[in-house]
Amino acid sequence: MLTVLSFILLLVFLAGLAGTAFADLFFNYGVAYGTKLDQVQDVTAGQLGATPIGVNVLLDHEADPNSPNIDKTLDMVKAGGFGYIRQILPWEEVEGAKGKYDWERFDILVDKARDRGLQVLFRLDRPPSFYRLQAMEGMSVDDKKNKTGPPDDYNEYYKFVGMVAARYKGKVEYYQVMNEPNLESEWNGQQVNPERYAELLKGAYKSIKAGDPAAKVLAAPLAPTNALSPNMNDLEFLDRMYKAGAGNYFDILSVQLYGLGYSPDFRFIQPDPQFEGKKFIDLKRINLNRPASIHQVMIQNGDGNKPAWAAEYGWVSVPASWSDAQKQTNWGKSVTEQEQANYLVQGIERVRKEWPWVGVINVWFFRPDNTEGLTVNSPTRYFTIVNEDFTPRPAYTALQQYNTTRANIAYTGWHPAANDPALQPDGQPSGANLKLTFQGERAELVLKAATGAPTFDVKVTVDGKDTHSISYTGAAARVTLAEGLSDSTHVAEISGLSPGLIDSFYISRDNHFAWLIVLGLVVCGVGALVSGVSLFIGLGRGVAWLTPIAGRGLVVGGGYVRRNFWVERQKWAPWAMVIALAIFYYVPPVPVALLGAVLFFPLCFIRPDFAVGLALFTAPFYLHPRNLRSGGTLEFALSEVIIVELAAAWVVGWAWQAVRQWQTGNRPAKSLSPAKVWAWTRRQGPFFWPLAVLLILATISLLNPFPEHLKEAIREYRLVIIEPLALFLLALAILGKQGAPAVARLFDFLVAGGVVVAGYGLIQELFPLQAASTSDLITATTTGCAIKTEGVVRICSVYSHPDNLGLFLGRVIPLAACLPLFFNGGDWRLWKNPSWRVKLYALALIPLLATLFLSYSRGAWLGVAAAFLGMFVVIGSRRWLIAYGVLALLALAAVPFIKIERITSLFTGGGSSSTRLYIWQSAIDIIKDHPLTGIGLDQFLYVYNPQYVNPLAWTERFTSHPHNMVLDFWLRLGILGPLLLIWLLFTFFKTAWSRTLLKPGVSLGRADGGKPVVEKPVVEKPGSGTAGLRRALTLGLFGSMVDFVVHGMVDNSFFVIDLAIIFCLSCAMLEILRREARQTASTAGDRIKENIV
Repeated sequence: MLTVLSFILLLVFLAGLAGTAFADLFFNYGVAYGTKLDQVQDVTAGQLGATPIGVNVLLDHEADPNSPNIDKTLDMVKAGGFGYIRQILPWEEVEGAKGKYDWERFDILVDKARDRGLQVLFRLDRPPSFYRLQAMEGMSVDDKKNKTGPPDDYNEYYKFVGMVAARYKGKVEYYQVMNEPNLESEWNGQQVNPERYAELLKGAYKSIKAGDPAAKVLAAPLAPTNALSPNMNDLEFLDRMYKAGAGNYFDILSVQLYGLGYSPDFRFIQPDPQFEGKKFIDLKRINLNRPASIHQVMIQNGDGNKPAWAAEYGWVSVPASWSDAQKQTNWGKSVTEQEQANYLVQGIERVRKEWPWVGVINVWFFRPDNTEGLTVNSPTRYFTIVNEDFTPRPAYTALQQYNTTRANIAYTGWHPAANDPALQPDGQPSGANLKLTFQGERAELVLKAATGAPTFDVKVTVDGKDTHSISYTGAAARVTLAEGLSDSTHVAEISGLSPGLIDSFYISRDNHFAWLIVLGLVVCGVGALVSGVSLFIGLGRGVAWLTPIAGRGLVVGGGYVRRNFWVERQKWAPWAMVIALAIFYYVPPVPVALLGAVLFFPLCFIRPDFAVGLALFTAPFYLHPRNLRSGGTLEFALSEVIIVELAAAWVVGWAWQAVRQWQTGNRPAKSLSPAKVWAWTRRQGPFFWPLAVLLILATISLLNPFPEHLKEAIREYRLVIIEPLALFLLALAILGKQGAPAVARLFDFLVAGGVVVAGYGLIQELFPLQAASTSDLITATTTGCAIKTEGVVRICSVYSHPDNLGLFLGRVIPLAACLPLFFNGGDWRLWKNPSWRVKLYALALIPLLATLFLSYSRGAWLGVAAAFLGMFVVIGSRRWLIAYGVLALLALAAVPFIKIERITSLFTGGGSSSTRLYIWQSAIDIIKDHPLTGIGLDQFLYVYNPQYVNPLAWTERFTSHPHNMVLDFWLRLGILGPLLLIWLLFTFFKTAWSRTLLKPGVSLGRADGGKPVVEKPVVEKPGSGTAGLRRALTLGLFGSMVDFVVHGMVDNSFFVIDLAIIFCLSCAMLEILRREARQTASTAGDRIKENIV
């Protein structure tokens, strides 16, 4: 039964793995997502000085240079809104006899195009036959007529292209070197040779640049083909070109962009069977998707930021009267004229949204004639967008409308601001008002530095309704103009910013569902691995029988592994988990990184307790995720990966146990009664129901955000609600019966993480690069960031702001202090304490406290001070209270002598302290407008700015929370949020205050009302042993939660990834200690219901 189930699951997971890979290629292959975009030249209208849509013309077919057809063609091209014409310059027609040149036709053509403001791209091709005598030897008459290629002597080609560039210097800027050299028909009918073409390209590049240094050289487009011989696969040809050194000898790569009968959105995967075992297997068809594969080759050769232009782009549309067989052309199935028109526009839209490295797109082609190959019976004729009599086809009309209405909109990518038509003055004489028209979800401005410029605010209105402000400080900066928008056309109006201060701007889109791809790959990959191993075990010696040699080796090898590694798995598994996570986080290739994630999964079965600790250790590093998408953004924090994989492992383990129980006949009850469900929730402890209500309220709150900001709410719901709550349940399920030693190990992970964060911050302090000179301006240092404000430089460590650093350290320091202070066996000489943990915690306090001070987070100072006071009060130590009071008096006495503005502003009412009051008032105003439901998760920034910002709090207008936990819970969760907060805190402190936890040496009472007994260890010293450890750990959690309350009244509290994880794990750890205390009291028969139950 188990073997059959394993086999079925293996098939299911393998199918899921294939389906997930299919979905990734289908939706994401080659698409640029996120804000990490290359600065590619020669792609936008502003860079080019013309609309980046061109059209191929065949004006060399006009024998008369003054033919009216030439003027008519150029006039219609201009009227159609095109910015470029691509025209072959046939060498054989210019040099009809050796050394005799006739340039007249092309001189006139260039002048006429320039008169109409059209850019010319010359294709330098078709050498005269007298330069190809050796190549033409043995050719048939038809081949001599129909095939072309480079001359026998490449120097003749270099000479010709140099003459062309010099002749048209200042008139023509773009030259393409040959055409489709991966086809034997374009290579003199011989086996194509990418190395030889690379040689030709190098020499042509040098000659063209010598004739006109400003000219741009385009490498020839490669015909999309999977043929092996005599033609060559375009991907392999390009790769070999690069290997031959061609990369430095062209400015732009040309590509062919044909629909081949499919719609522009057709992304179907179809492996080519003839390419099995070959290096380049293009999983896309050779249609519109092919340039994405071309670009991957460019990236692999370090040329990913070079532009690519579409030399030819189109769909064939033969007459409707042709038969179905005639409609099956060499360029795919013919489409209707209207489909051709629609596809041409939709394809341009797709390219500009997804491929910011593509520049000019040249439609193939403008108008036919009756020359050979273009007769009425030739399918090639019907790529055209106008008829031979110049009557427009639907394609011309559609492209004309697009070129005149949308071609100059900014799409995905980097756009230099100078002369970009998408960024224009908004009709104001001063030029201070600008309008940016763009297609995407996010727009960012890159501002120039201006020495001595005053700081001022810039008003931004998006689509006439979303009004906010950005600040210009005089420093160069990349600032967000608008984000969280729908993927459509938007207009941003910018008031108060001179165009001269804008260097460039970025337009980008996000992949909102890419995480599902990674999740699917990990889950299906791990599932296939586990089910495959299970199947192998189930088959047993049958495998050895089927494959005697390999099977026997596996059996012997398996026995060796079992004897030497499996028995010791509890010891080596933690090291393997760290290595797997290091592979995932640090190894650049994404497949290898995913392998690290896959390897981590089975290790979660061996040491799930260690995985819980790693989630705590990595929690503060959530701002430094691993990006799994090259050229885009698909980021996952280490803590998230650990929690998801641990949860998956627990579910698989639970399912495995259920299957085994089913097989052995120990089947669970068919139905669950309400009483059983209630009993289960009671067994989870007192925190279950308040945390369940948190989940319910957070889920309901997703109904509140505006649609354009729903993704921010969903992200916070996933990272701050779902995953920390899942970790809470996992910690109880895994560590619930292990008591104080397990909690102490979790303390180790959190304190270790705190030491790493603190050490990172101290390095910033010791080796700074620079700190910002403007209040609250974040700038880079050698290791992170620092903020110069109120006379001090505040370090941030791994965080984006010192206050976040203070929030984290405030939660950790009480945990690090509890053992040195309260678990010492009565001996205050820590160096003589036999516990290595106590000594290390005492040493850890040094960097933790130093970093806390250097963060200059006054809320963190106050929170930690309150935490220590709370612990001293609870423990009832008069000695500690006196020492604490003396230190407090000394600190107050030193205040008059302190001249640091950051400290003195506490008493003068300036600085950020007074700003907090205005933010609270604004938050209350928001609550008045949304009293019942609040505004939802992670919505404060979008509602607060600018509608509710107090002018006196303008410097904090970009804050994402109200700096008060009561207001924060209300705004995020609605009116029940503050009540939930009180419930959570009451439950926590009530549980911690239990005398069984905090005072193990006092009377516990009897459950039967008899004489109380005292839980007093027989051989343990005061403050030592299991009971003492439990008390010390509880004190640490108590102090950490006091910091949560005190600091949370003036700053953030829960709704940040690391704080949410620490809060939920604090509840879990306290519940684990409560269970152990309950078990101890129950064993002794000394249990008090009101304190333990």
